[in-house]
Amino acid sequence: MILLAALVRELFADERCRDALSQTCNDADIKLLATAVLPFTLDAAEIATGCEREAIVRLIDDVRSNFGHVAMFCGTGTTMATDGILVEWLRWVLLVMTNSLDVVGGMRFNQGIVNQLAPIRLGAPVLAGPPSRPDLARVAGQVPVAAMVDEIEAGRLKVLVITGGNPLSAFPEPDRFRQAAGLLDALVVVDVADSELCDLATHVLPATGQLERADLTLAEQVAFRSGMQYTPSVVEPEADRRPVWWILGSLAARTDRPMFGGAPLDALSDEGILSGLLGHGPLEASAVIAAGSRGVDVDPHYGWVRDRMLADGRWRIAPDAFVERLSQHKGPEAGLVLVPRRESAWSNSVRFAGKGDEPVVALHPDDASRLEIATGDWVAVTSTHGSLVATAGLDATMRPGVVSVTHGHPGSLTGTLTSSHEGVDPLTAMPRASGLPVRIDKLGM
Repeated sequence: MILLAALVRELFADERCRDALSQTCNDADIKLLATAVLPFTLDAAEIATGCEREAIVRLIDDVRSNFGHVAMFCGTGTTMATDGILVEWLRWVLLVMTNSLDVVGGMRFNQGIVNQLAPIRLGAPVLAGPPSRPDLARVAGQVPVAAMVDEIEAGRLKVLVITGGNPLSAFPEPDRFRQAAGLLDALVVVDVADSELCDLATHVLPATGQLERADLTLAEQVAFRSGMQYTPSVVEPEADRRPVWWILGSLAARTDRPMFGGAPLDALSDEGILSGLLGHGPLEASAVIAAGSRGVDVDPHYGWVRDRMLADGRWRIAPDAFVERLSQHKGPEAGLVLVPRRESAWSNSVRFAGKGDEPVVALHPDDASRLEIATGDWVAVTSTHGSLVATAGLDATMRPGVVSVTHGHPGSLTGTLTSSHEGVDPLTAMPRASGLPVRIDKLGM
C-alpha cells in the first residue's frame, strides 16, 4: 500500500498525469488526493518494501514511459491484508493518472455477455447488517460470511446450502464452524469431491464435474478475452451425479417458487439451460454453441464505464472513507507475517496432482537458518487466534520475514490463524487473512 501511495505521490510531478486527472476527475478530489499521499515518500516505500531505492525509481520511470499503456492487478497477499481495500483503490488511481483505464491501449472493462453490469442506483438505501453483527455492513446486498457462524449460533440461520465452497478451508475459525454445523436443521453440500465438509453435512448432493457437463465462460467481466465460449461435456456423468442447475431446481420444486417456469427437470438439458442464459445477452445462443471451444469474440468497447456507470462521467479518486483510512495507515507489522498462497497442485481444498506430501509452510532461507528449520521439518505456526502444524520448505524467492502457507490444505487450515471478529475490514467485511503477525516453532517430530 505504501509503495502504491508513493508512486501516486511521485506521478503528481508528471504533467501528463496531472492533465489526465484534470480531464477525468473533479478538482476537489485531485487536491484531496495530492494532500493525502504527501506522507508516503520514496524513503517510506523503501523501508516498507525492503526494495532498493534504485528499483523503486526504475518502476516509476517504467510507469511514466508507458503512459496510456499501464496494466495492474493486485493479488490476495495484499487485498486480504489490513487496508487491502486501499491497495485496490490506489491501483485504480494509478491507472487513471496514467490515462490507462477504460481506454484503448490500457486496461479495459468487459461489458459481459450474460452477466452485464448495471449502473449503481444513486440514493439506494444502505441495507442493515445481520442482527448478530450489526457492525458488519452488507456488501453488494449480501450478508458477509464473517457473520455466518454468529447467525447460526443465534438461531437465525437454520438451513445452509453450500455449492462448491468449503467454509472449513476458506473462512476463519474452522473449529467454530464445526461446532455450529451441528446446530443447523440442515447442512446441504453440493460438490464434486468428498471432503470433511461432506462428513458434517446432513445431505450431500453430488454434482457433475467439469468434464461431465456443458459450460459457458460466465466470469466474462474478469476474463482477458472479450467474448463467450461454450464447451460441451466430454464424458457421461458417473453414478448419480447431476448438474447443479438440476439439483437447485429439484430443491426449488419442493417450494412455492419453482425454477425454470416449473418445467419438468428431466426434460431440460445443459445446452438448453445455457441457451436460456445466452438469451439475455447480445449473442445468438446457436452461434455460441456451434462455435464450441473456439468461442465467439466480441469487439471490446472502451469508455462505456465512464459513460454509463459514473453519475457525472468522472472518476471518484478520493472517497472520504479511503482518504481517512490512508491517513491512519500504520505500515507493515514487525517480525514474521503470514501471507496466503495457492499451489499448482491444489484447487482450494482439493488436491489434483502431486503426492500430497509437499511442504505447506514456506519461508526464506535466512529466516529458516535463524530458526534452525530445514526442509521437511515439522513446525507450528501460531498467531493470536490459533495455530497449525505442517511441514516447512525453503524458498529463496520469498521476502525475508514472510511466512507463506498453502491455502486450504487439510490438517493445516490457515483459518485457524485468523478471526471473524478481530481485524475485519469495516468497509468490505473482509476478514484479515494476510499480513498477520505469526510465530514459527520447530517441533521435535
